[in-house]
This record gives sequence, structure tokens and C-alpha cells, in this order.
Amino acid sequence: MGKINLNLSQVGTALKKLSFLRSYSMLLLPLAIVIAAAAVFTTALLMGRSFRVKAAKQSVPIGQDIDSRLGIAVATGQVEVEKRYQQQFEQDANEIEHLSIEGTKRELLDYGIFPEPNEPTSNLFTQFGRVFCSKIDEKLKGLNAADCPTDEEIKASVTKTTEGTRMGGMAVGSGPSDAERITEELCMQRARTTAAYINPADIAGYNFWEDYKYNNAKEALKDCWDWQIGYWIIEDVLDTAGKMNEGSHSILDSPVKRIVYIGFASSDKMVTTAVGGTGRWKVAQDKPKYVIKAEDMLAEPCTGRMSHGDVNVVQFSVDAVVGTEWILPFMKELSSIKEHNFRGYDGKEPVKTYKHNQITILQSNIKPINRDDALHAKYRYGEQPAVEIELVCEYIFNKKGYEPITPERAKNAQQTAPGGQ
Repeated sequence: MGKINLNLSQVGTALKKLSFLRSYSMLLLPLAIVIAAAAVFTTALLMGRSFRVKAAKQSVPIGQDIDSRLGIAVATGQVEVEKRYQQQFEQDANEIEHLSIEGTKRELLDYGIFPEPNEPTSNLFTQFGRVFCSKIDEKLKGLNAADCPTDEEIKASVTKTTEGTRMGGMAVGSGPSDAERITEELCMQRARTTAAYINPADIAGYNFWEDYKYNNAKEALKDCWDWQIGYWIIEDVLDTAGKMNEGSHSILDSPVKRIVYIGFASSDKMVTTAVGGTGRWKVAQDKPKYVIKAEDMLAEPCTGRMSHGDVNVVQFSVDAVVGTEWILPFMKELSSIKEHNFRGYDGKEPVKTYKHNQITILQSNIKPINRDDALHAKYRYGEQPAVEIELVCEYIFNKKGYEPITPERAKNAQQTAPGGQ
């Protein structure tokens, strides 16, 4: 085993050095922190100097560009161009409101009633109802419109044919076959000589005034106002059918083959009943009313419009039979711009021609036709495919347009509904 020689003097020197290091070991951590901080500070100075140099290079051109732009004056005509633009914008807004007011200025069925009649007798209001019905009749005549043959017409024709055959000494075939043949002949003849099927009983208000019972002047005045509004709406629907069928003389070729219903109730409140051998829409409380609250709606308006401010809104329904290729054209025509005459609120001013565009379609439903259904059994629509289209629409009035002739009770009813009492 090797032998280790220790030099006592060397050992003593080593122990002194170790003692010195132990004495200053407590300063090592602070020293390291100081060194690290110095390194960070030096790096920050270098980065800051680089950032200042970079910023100076970029900001000086930007500042110079801003200074140069500030020195450029606005073009002489620029302010005037902007002014004209704003004036045109304001003029367009005023023109829209002006046209809206003109669109509501319409001819009246009777100029002696609104806003208050001088002598509110029952005859005055009954006369209004007669005018309402006669105007509908005139419209249908102008459209070359009629309904399908009634049971009475068919029965009379069958009887006449049967009696004529017997008097001629000819053998008479079985009753049902003769009746069916005569019915088909009558139905086809009606379709060939008529441009559209429309029965006035299928137009809201017609039966109301035919069966009108006078109660008191205030209620009667309110009825007249409701149906004056209703007539303007009905008139636009009938004019739409006339425009679509322009030049047509036969239902077999007409785009709009039938107006099934025009009114102010929704289809889910309608029931089909047999009247004169045909299907008829019968609706309770089928009267125009302003849309004041959700309960007044026939459909949720995509426009979000309700009666408030300067606007009155009435929703209505249209049910028609049209050729399949004429569905969209019919809807487009219904909501298109139309013209009307205005002779002042007293009907004595020179005639002015205004334009109105007050219909928006809110909801549509297209149904196939069941020819065995009572609603279509005696109607002949031709060879081309046809469908039944149900529409819910809204009609917009500007209150300023008819404010001078609006009865007080009708103004108050805007807080409830025109059809209410």
C-alpha cells in the first residue's frame, strides 16, 4: 500500500484559502444579479438605439407626407358637389313621402259622406252600399268575368233539352247521362266565352252591403269608411287580374283563370259551403282592419310594419287559380305600380293622375287543384297546368293622404281596429 506524505505547511495554506472563500460566499448571489442586470440594460440600450433609428427612418417620410397633404387645398368644387349630394338625398326622401301621400289620395265611392255627412240619414249609408256593389259589378263586367253555371241553370237546361227531345218524338237516354252531358256543355261554353271566373259573392263586402241593416249613424259611418278602404284594395286585385288577362277572351287561355276569394280573413278561418251548387268561402267578421297589434295580423309581416306614426297597414288575402307559368308574373303584377285618378276630396277638382304602389306580399301557398272538390267541380281551366295560389298581403296607407276626410271615429279606432266598434 502506497504511502502518502503530507506537508503541514501546504495544508495550512489551503485551509486559509478555504476560509477566505467562505467569508465572501455570501456576496456571490448579489454579484450575479448585478452582472445579469448590466447585461439586460446593455441589450435594452442597443435595442432602443435600433428602434429610434428605425422609427426615425419611417416616421419622417410619414410626417413629411402629412405635411405635404395639409398644404393641399380642397378642390374648389368639392364642397359644392357634397352639398348637392346631400340636397339630392334630402329631395329623394321628400319625394318618397310626397308619392306616398299622393298614393293614398284616391277617388271615393261617395263624396257626400266623409268626414261627416251633413244629413246622416239611413238612405245615405244604404246608397253607399249600393255604389260599392255596383262598382264591383262594373269591374267584373269590364274584365269579362262570370261564375260557372249554377245548379239552377243546369237544371233548367236539362229540363228544356229533355222536353224538346220528347216533343220531337226522339228517344230519351238515361237521365244521369243526359244531365252529365248537358252540364259539361254548359261548363265548357262558359269557359270559352268568359275571360275569368269571378263571383261577386266571393269578394268581401259585397254580401255585407247586399244584406246591410242600418243601426245608427256613427256605426254606419264607420262601416262606410272601412269598406272605402276595402274597396281600394279590392280594386287593385281586380285590376291585376285584368292586366294579366289583357287580350284574353277565354278562361281556357287566360293566365288568371279564377279569383276564388278577396277578403280580410286568413284561410284557416274560412270554410267551404255549398251556395248555388258551388264551393264558397264564408268568413265571419270579414272586414278590413288596421294592424295595430299581433292579433290583427293574418301573417307575420316580413316588413315588420304595423300601424303607427304616419302609416296605416291593412292585411288582406287573395286566393286565385292561375296557370303554373304565370305564378310569379301574377305576384309581380299584384305588387307593381298602378295609376289612379284624383279629383280632390270633394270630387270637383280637375282630374290628376297619381301613382300608387302599396301592396307587399307577405306569405304564399301553392296548392294542386282537386277537380272533384266542390270548389272546382264545375270550373274548366283548360289544358295547361293550373294551380290554386293563396296569398297574404299588406296594404300601406299614408295617414296624411286621407287625413282631411277621415271620420273621427275611424281616427279613434286606430287605437283598436277599423273593424271594431
